[in-house]
Amino acid sequence: MPRLDCLECVVLGTSILIPTRDLERVTEYALTAPPPLFEPWIGGLGLVDDTLWISLALGGEPQGPLASCKGLLLVAPDRAHRYAVQVETVGTITSVEPGSPILGPIPWPCPPSWFAATSYQGHDVLRLDTDAIAATLFGGAAATEARAGA
Repeated sequence: MPRLDCLECVVLGTSILIPTRDLERVTEYALTAPPPLFEPWIGGLGLVDDTLWISLALGGEPQGPLASCKGLLLVAPDRAHRYAVQVETVGTITSVEPGSPILGPIPWPCPPSWFAATSYQGHDVLRLDTDAIAATLFGGAAATEARAGA
């Protein structure tokens, strides 16, 4: 099975690996308040280069409005949709085995299907499944058809 290059990040004090294959860039941005009727894992909307991005607060916080928020700007596999994942810190790039889906609950309000357990430095850590996020946000075709054609 092919290895995944991931960025080591921290979200609400928890180490998490985020695949780099869909990474557009790491940036800081102003964060609006979440839109009406939002999911608890929506931090708000970020404005970067005159483009609005939906900003995901995986753990349910922080939510806007904020003058500055650190995040990873990601492109869905269909290359037509974009979103941001809010992080506290960004570390080094590492290569890992893809891992297996998380079967139990996670302590955050976002869908558990967004995570896999990946062995890293001798213990299991959370790895974000960017295909699952794209499927939730933009529909299954945004993730599966584009990845199948790659």
